[in-house]
Amino acid sequence: MKSVLLLFCLGAIVVLGDVSSQQKAALETLYKSTNGAGWAHNINWNSGDPCENDWYGISCDSNNKNVNKIQLKNNVLYGTLPSELANINTLINLDLSLNSIYGPIPTQFGTFSDLQSLLLFSNSMNDTLPTELGELSNLAMMYVTDNQFSGEIPTEFGKLSSLLYMYLSHNYFSGTVPTEFGKLQSCMIMALYTNKLSGTIPTELGSMSKLYNLYLNDNSLSGSLPTQLGDLSELQTLSVANNQLSGPLPTELGALSSLQWMYLYSNSLSGTIPSQFGSLSALQWMYLFQNSLSGSIPSELGALSSLYVLGLNFNQLTGSIPSEIQNLSSLSSLYLSNNQLTGTVPDFVCDIATINLVDNDFACPLPTCCSSQGNGLCEPCQG
Repeated sequence: MKSVLLLFCLGAIVVLGDVSSQQKAALETLYKSTNGAGWAHNINWNSGDPCENDWYGISCDSNNKNVNKIQLKNNVLYGTLPSELANINTLINLDLSLNSIYGPIPTQFGTFSDLQSLLLFSNSMNDTLPTELGELSNLAMMYVTDNQFSGEIPTEFGKLSSLLYMYLSHNYFSGTVPTEFGKLQSCMIMALYTNKLSGTIPTELGSMSKLYNLYLNDNSLSGSLPTQLGDLSELQTLSVANNQLSGPLPTELGALSSLQWMYLYSNSLSGTIPSQFGSLSALQWMYLFQNSLSGSIPSELGALSSLYVLGLNFNQLTGSIPSEIQNLSSLSSLYLSNNQLTGTVPDFVCDIATINLVDNDFACPLPTCCSSQGNGLCEPCQG
């Protein structure tokens, strides 16, 4: 019996050794494929055991048997990612950001069943994102921003049930925003800005109940703003600027009680500014400039006690400046230029640090501070 137990124990040791050697070989392959000799820091690499000998950037479990973190951020890695890294199936954190890695993400990375953080931002990686990454059920952070990825964003990413932060910005992704993203009930930040995305904003995004930052700006999105976005009760930032959106501003957005930053500028949005926007009690920045908005400025905006910047310039707004604007005690910047506003310019605009009211149809005389005797930022005037 003792001999059997001894053989069993020895067998177990051999298995553990095989796993350790496989992980070590994967790290050695990473070293070779990314010019490890030229890294900024490569202390102890290729010397002894990665865990016991403290290879730079490598962390292991409490038993020093399995690698669980590779953190080589900003370390002058140059080359491609080897598929062999997937042999480190105990990996929790992979951070290779701020390097010069190029080529694709290996499809084998979809087998990292324990992976929580995938940080590859600010490299030169390209090709499409593997659909296999949608199998990473424990992934909480995906940062691949500032690369050269292209193609469509995989719909399989809608299965990432643990995902908290998705940063896919500053790439060349095309196609549409997947409707499947509406299933990401844990996601708090979705950053898809500065890509080549087209089509409409999915109404399903209104189901992302934990979302507090939505960045879709600087794409080629079209259609109207979904009314369902008004259901995002935790939303703090809504950024859809520099797209091709059209249609009216949904009154439902007035229900976003947590919203602090509204960036809807440089689109083709039309219709009036909803009076319901006066209920956005947390709002600090309202940027609606360079659209086709018409009608008057709602007096209800005077209730936005936290508002710091109001940008309504380059629209087709008419009527006069509401007297209620003077109630905005936090207002530092008021931009109303290039509209069709009329009436007299109230003196309280001189108490605002930064204003630009040029190219409207205001009546003379103008307040001295912004007339031709002052900075001229209310000129011209009529009569």
